[in-house]
Amino acid sequence: MRQCPPTTQQPCSAAIGPVGFFRWAGHSHSSTETETPMADHDRYSETNPRNLPRSLFAISLGLASVVALSLGTDQVLHVAKVYPPWGQSMPEPVLNLLALSYRLGFGALGSFLAARLSPRNPMRHAMILGVVGFALSLLGAVATIPMHLGPSWYPMALVVTALPMAWLGGILDRPRTV
Repeated sequence: MRQCPPTTQQPCSAAIGPVGFFRWAGHSHSSTETETPMADHDRYSETNPRNLPRSLFAISLGLASVVALSLGTDQVLHVAKVYPPWGQSMPEPVLNLLALSYRLGFGALGSFLAARLSPRNPMRHAMILGVVGFALSLLGAVATIPMHLGPSWYPMALVVTALPMAWLGGILDRPRTV
């Protein structure tokens, strides 16, 4: 584990350390290796050092949370017989609106996590996840619309809402002023 120079006045994120899976962004290591919380405004500052592994972790965890929550909710609704069995078409607009509503919320939540866990530039991390969501939704729309699994507006709505939900997730992470 690399140690930060003892003369550094800025927060150092050179050493990640075995802090745990949900270690919130914004913690730094001092020269004594004790954790001290870093103020939220430091994550918005250009003086906070870059940390590519933490950035990739934040975006990956945000994406994994969106996928896991979406598929988990789908499975629960299939088992509860709210949705038809997997592989069958779902032409009812109400069911597609239900799926769209929780996917919008999960998209914003995933972007919030990416922003919250980012070492710096939280909105950039949220929007990168939004671009990934946009690309995956576009690929999904191209693949599923010809299959006639449901109304074509549903996959297109996922494409159109990916970036606004990422922006919303990034906004939710902004520091609050009193």
